This record gives sequence, structure tokens and C-alpha cells, in this order.
Amino acid sequence: MVFQFLLPVPLRTIINNNNNNSNNNNNNLILFGKSEFTDNLLENYEKIFNILLQKFSNNWDTNKLSNEIAKIVLLGCKIPPSNVVILEPGKNPNCDDNVHDACEMYFSDVGILNSNHIDIACDEAIFQKLISYHEQKDNVRLFLGQWHTNKDMCSALITIFSEYGIFNLVANLRVHYLDKLEKVVNYQATCQVLELIWIAVGIALYKYLHNKNKKMKDIENEDNDVLKV
Repeated sequence: MVFQFLLPVPLRTIINNNNNNSNNNNNNLILFGKSEFTDNLLENYEKIFNILLQKFSNNWDTNKLSNEIAKIVLLGCKIPPSNVVILEPGKNPNCDDNVHDACEMYFSDVGILNSNHIDIACDEAIFQKLISYHEQKDNVRLFLGQWHTNKDMCSALITIFSEYGIFNLVANLRVHYLDKLEKVVNYQATCQVLELIWIAVGIALYKYLHNKNKKMKDIENEDNDVLKV
């Protein structure tokens, strides 16, 4: 099935806004990083933490924080409903050549005039089958689907912060199988643990800042490297 969406602004405009220094090189397109949106979001988080700590002290839970965050998140879809096209069944996707042929059909039927490349988000099995195809075509960019990306990001966070006492925090949350947590065996459980750690660290940070009469951005200019992390 193909879901066709009409973007509110031209795709080229989105690409240029996300990467003004790309020099029209699609391979250097910046997909992750700081932006005005994330800066505003972090400022709102800071306000929410401060409000909850001042209003409820320590008598609040994750649900209250989530509800406050939900109030500042704009819900709803900003584009019209998609046009759904039902295609004929393709060949067995377990064969690399069949997966490559499906991509070739996209090039032939849809084309890439609007962006000069095609982005393919897929699960790990299809991703591996398309690596050789990507090596033959520079205008093909591969992405793991959101579930794989989020799972890998959880694992990366645990690995990065393992030397900063994250496992001590996890143990205090009564997690018994640290190896399963690190491997993200249970994705939902790992996300919940990381969320609790984020809130616990957030409370500690904002209490520290409140006592020092400082803002979160002031931490960047301090010499305390652990606090910065």
C-alpha cells in the first residue's frame, strides 16, 4: 500500500531549512541536532519542573509531569488525509533481488524530481537487504524504522551514562536484570526506567539550580563536568 501525503510546504523548503550548510549534498543532510523547536521545548520542561517542585514539593508522580507536558504539545494532524493506493502483491521479500526490484518500481512510477533522492525507512531485515542496493545508488538513503531507532537510542543512553552512576539509580528502582535492561529486551520497561531516571535527575538539577538561583543554561558555563553531563 502507498500512502500519499500533500505536504503543507514544498519538500525542498524543509530540506533547506534543516540544513542550510549542506551545499545541496544530500549525504550531508543534518537530521538530528539542536533547533529552535527543541530549545523552546527544553525551556518549557524547565518551567514545568519548577512549577511542580514549587507547587507540590515532592508530592507528585510521573503522570502529573506527563499531563503538564501534554498541555504544551500541539495535538492533531496539520496535513489533509492521505491518498491510499492499493498495489498488487509483490514477490517474496525474503529475496534481495525482489526488494531491489520494488525500489526500482518506485523510481520508475513516482520518480525523485522533488528531492533528487529517495528515503527508505524499514525494519532491520529489509534494511540489511538494501545495503548492497544503496552501495549502487547514491540517491538512496536508508533508515531503520522508528522502533529500531528508539531501541538503539535507549541502549546508547544506558551505555553512555553507565559510568555516571546510572546503574545505581536503576538498582534503586528495583531493576534486577541489568543485562536485560542494557540490551533492551523489554523495550517498554526500559523506556519507563529511563523516564524515571530522567525525572529523578531533573528534580535534582532543578533543586540545585533553585538553591543557586540559576537557570539551566547557566550550567554550560560552569566547571562541574558531571553536572553538565
